[in-house]
Amino acid sequence: MLVELSLKRLARPRVQGYGKHVVIGFADTESYYDYITDFYPEEGEFALSGGMFLDVGYGHFVMCLAYGDQYERTIAHELNHALLRHLPLPLWLNEGVTQVMEDMVIGYSNFSVDLSQVLFRNLMSDFPRQISKFLNAANYVDAGDAALRQLCRTSLGDRVKQFLGDGDWQPQDLYPEHDRHIP
Repeated sequence: MLVELSLKRLARPRVQGYGKHVVIGFADTESYYDYITDFYPEEGEFALSGGMFLDVGYGHFVMCLAYGDQYERTIAHELNHALLRHLPLPLWLNEGVTQVMEDMVIGYSNFSVDLSQVLFRNLMSDFPRQISKFLNAANYVDAGDAALRQLCRTSLGDRVKQFLGDGDWQPQDLYPEHDRHIP
């Protein structure tokens, strides 16, 4: 598939560190959440998770083994985050690419109605030749809108409108700094 070939040109397995990918598995939820708490801001509301890539220092990912046997899916997902960490992707795009690649690696989809995944799947379908260039050009500063306009002749707001219907879906510059991916 074209996206698989494109991601080979995008992924950088050894941007920082020594080329090994560190995975820490915690047997129980208490140990898992105790460890990841140190990587969160002091205040806020945070979703539960079964694993995450921690892009701090020597980037590594952690997973909670107490949540079942979906280890391969978690590893595929978090490894994609690790391989794309050098790109200044907006969070929606980073997550969309990661979810699609996770499904490709595992061989089946746990597709849920996740806007980031829907947007990325639609972009792959509508602009297969531009997707690699788009991923290299997209930037968190404008949620990837300028790259979409330049390379695909469409806006992020128009792409969201296709799925959600009418509304003001253009990116707003209202996001806290910690919500942005900072390379």
